[in-house]
Amino acid sequence: MVERSVPGLDRAHAERAIGLADGPAVVLGAICAAGGELGPRAGERALARTGSPDELLGALARTWLTSMQAGARRTLALALELGYSHPALLAVIGAEPLPSGPWGQQLEGGWTRIRTPWRSALGRIGAMRPFLNDAVHGAAEFLVKTGAIEQAVRLYLGLGDIESGALTIDREADRLVDLGQWETVNAWLEQLPEGVRTRHPRFLHRRAEIAAGEGRTSAAERDFAQAATLCTAQRDIAGACQSMLAESALAARRGDLAHARDRALAASRVTGGAGLRWQQLWADWQLGVLAALTGSLDDALPHFGRAIAVIEEIGEPPMLGMLRSAEGRTRRLHRVRAQREQHRQAYLALAATEQETAADLLVELDAGGRRRDPLAARYGWSHVPMLLKVPAGFAAAASDRRHRAIGPGGCARRPLPS
Repeated sequence: MVERSVPGLDRAHAERAIGLADGPAVVLGAICAAGGELGPRAGERALARTGSPDELLGALARTWLTSMQAGARRTLALALELGYSHPALLAVIGAEPLPSGPWGQQLEGGWTRIRTPWRSALGRIGAMRPFLNDAVHGAAEFLVKTGAIEQAVRLYLGLGDIESGALTIDREADRLVDLGQWETVNAWLEQLPEGVRTRHPRFLHRRAEIAAGEGRTSAAERDFAQAATLCTAQRDIAGACQSMLAESALAARRGDLAHARDRALAASRVTGGAGLRWQQLWADWQLGVLAALTGSLDDALPHFGRAIAVIEEIGEPPMLGMLRSAEGRTRRLHRVRAQREQHRQAYLALAATEQETAADLLVELDAGGRRRDPLAARYGWSHVPMLLKVPAGFAAAASDRRHRAIGPGGCARRPLPS
């Protein structure tokens, strides 16, 4: 194959090329392409000076570059930086077409990928680096428009254009998080300087959401709190409310319901005056949930009711179903508790009556002399029952039991033993 592709290459050099390649087709392809375009002597010189496949590709790359115009070299350098090239991209930035060579792998849609072995070979050559920053910037803008966000952000951050990178991240972060690309978004956010995160506090909120999803609750609460403070200072009321409610949710998760309620109330206050219906809805929902968790159903019901009124006005059937279900179950629990309290009060009243009646019965049974003397006068002492002759102390026991059971307020404390 080598002898056919490179006429004039002697057999010794062909065998050396096969030995250096040791299997990878990209090396043999490079020898064949170089011989076809640059002539057999170029391949022989490269083979004579190298002892490994990487060195061979590097030698061929240097030879190829000497035959290129400066514009073609810049285009190839840009393709190396991007990893890919496309005619539309080159047209937008005013670059020359990508020079043909064995380094390019054709993909669908007109894209060309720089093969990995050639990226290493071309990348080691210093002469390949004089591409223009404005060309890379233009390429990043093109990639944003075509949806290649990850590559665009990498270029912006590599150029040091942090603001453009931050704006691109801000526009796309929510979509990428929804798609589950948390690691990508978090890696971008960690690369941004602290000053940028301060100017864009929603970055802190997104980073906190990712931390919360990964179980790093303390870091998430800290970022949510800072994001809420910064959003408030920048009059981003919607962002402040979102971060406050998120911090509230994490506080509730770790059992600090008091702090959770404070943050939810703060969110409710700032949204109420701003007329932010969705944010007010979520604040009322969260306050209702927290009230229900603490058993304050009288407080939970009005919050759920206000949230339902907002969602009915906005018109979101899935949300309305969830809210109505929560409100209905809360109302039912409220009724059950009220009924239980009524039964408890009735039980306490009956218990008190039971105690009094039992005490009266004991007094009556311990009649003592009142019953004994009339009976003895009529029937004689020997016919009076011993229970009446010897005081049994039932009345004293009844008085003691009445005092312990009824108490000074007249409510039964505990029933007498049956």
